Amino acid sequence: AGRDRRSVTGSMAGGTVRPARAGSVGDERSARLEDSQGSSRSELREALLDRASGSDDHLGAAATSSCYASESDGADDDAFDDRNAPFTPFARSPILFFRERFQAGSIKGSVFTLVVAIVGAGTLSVPFAVQQTGILLGVVLFALGAVLAYFSLKLLVICSELAGVKSYAGIARVLYGRNADLFAQICLLLNLYGTSISYIVASGSMLSQVLQVALGETDPATMPEVLKQKYVMVISTCVIVVPLCLLRTMGALRYSSLIAVACSVYLTIVVAVKYFVYCADEIVVAQHGTDDQVVQCFWNRRVAADQGPIELAHFSFGRLLSAIPIVVYAYTCHPNVLPIFLELQKPTRRRMNKVVGRAIGMAFVMYAVLGSFAYLTFKDQLAHSEGNFLNNDYHHETATLLGAMGMSLSVVLAIPLFVNAFRANIYRLIMGDGADIKEAALGWHVAISLGMVAMALVPAILIKDISKVFQVLGSTTNPIICFVLPAMFINRAPAHLYSREKVMSAIAASLICVISALALVQDIKSWGERPADVTDSSSNVLTLW
Repeated sequence: AGRDRRSVTGSMAGGTVRPARAGSVGDERSARLEDSQGSSRSELREALLDRASGSDDHLGAAATSSCYASESDGADDDAFDDRNAPFTPFARSPILFFRERFQAGSIKGSVFTLVVAIVGAGTLSVPFAVQQTGILLGVVLFALGAVLAYFSLKLLVICSELAGVKSYAGIARVLYGRNADLFAQICLLLNLYGTSISYIVASGSMLSQVLQVALGETDPATMPEVLKQKYVMVISTCVIVVPLCLLRTMGALRYSSLIAVACSVYLTIVVAVKYFVYCADEIVVAQHGTDDQVVQCFWNRRVAADQGPIELAHFSFGRLLSAIPIVVYAYTCHPNVLPIFLELQKPTRRRMNKVVGRAIGMAFVMYAVLGSFAYLTFKDQLAHSEGNFLNNDYHHETATLLGAMGMSLSVVLAIPLFVNAFRANIYRLIMGDGADIKEAALGWHVAISLGMVAMALVPAILIKDISKVFQVLGSTTNPIICFVLPAMFINRAPAHLYSREKVMSAIAASLICVISALALVQDIKSWGERPADVTDSSSNVLTLW
């Protein structure tokens, strides 16, 4: 092997590249690679150059395993292939590497797509849920929510295989008939409608904040009316959302979800870093209408008067009812799972469960880190931030402002996607199965689009606290989509199959329904009121120090 490496290196020095002599280890590896996978000459030249750099054994094994992995994953014929690209030092660019590793339908590509479906505007209220229950109990709730979401998604995959279809409405029709199909469609439409309201509220809140900081108008007493949330909401909807909603195709806007994930990851990192910077320098964070407080390092036993205790768990049933719907909303991705399952290469249940588990795990890590460090930074001030942790005092720093700008852009661009899905489903519901919204008359297209936007904008103007929308969705349509329908579907399985899953799903669905009903009653009673008093009795609170 050493002689082969020297011969290749000497050939390179002479200006040409010659393969190693026959019978050598390097030549045998290249021959096997060519015979088994049909590699082109450019790949062999690249492999020889890589081995000439002194890492032939590692790279040869990696290339071989990569080829076998592509075959075992069942890459489709339309997947990107750059084997015939010109042989240049820059042929293997990072973009090509990303596209090869995250092909549509591959395990990695499907995991990323599902993470995109999970993470969104709900990230803004995750710290509020942690503040309501305490940092330890909050993380436990999000972990429990991840487990239940994984279980319900597994049930959905099982039911999809049993029914032979890969859509909510299709499964409902096969297992229960036309009425169940209609019920599932109505639930999905209501979920799209409520999500559109929440995104309009979120976009107005963040755009208003960004404009106020950029223009130096942060004093509510002197702030121009046009910079306030409801006016920014109306202007952004009319100027950006309405024109985009009237497009018949939304292909270009689908990348807005990627922006949302990137901004969520970026904000998670910024929040964690800012906490350690603030606590090390004992930075004061202030909020209009609340007491100033000094950011406390959690490893410091000293608790000053201006540093409230770090609550590990707050044993208050009312606070639990405020947090649980947000947890349910944070993991709602069920309508997107079946299309991903349909596009998965070799769509077996085992491979899909692997996709679901990895995506749910990544979302949980993001929620746990973001919620914990945002709570450690602002503590009880999160209860007065209208469900958006970015409304707190980050001292107008550029890093946080950039994250808010990116998140607001992704949220605004995501609204037309919801309107497009709503338009297609409502048109199919009115015209019957098989009706295609792309072939609808211009009048139907415009009327449904503008009607949806108007119906979402009116209640959004009246709402300032985005967590209220997440709580309503998390206690109405989302529990039905995430837990009730999968439990109903699995109950139709043959009597001798999935007995344990039937019992567990029935218990989970019943418990979630009871909690959701109680949470909805509490939300209705507290609608329009200020957040609950955060100075509850210490006998119900477990603190760190």
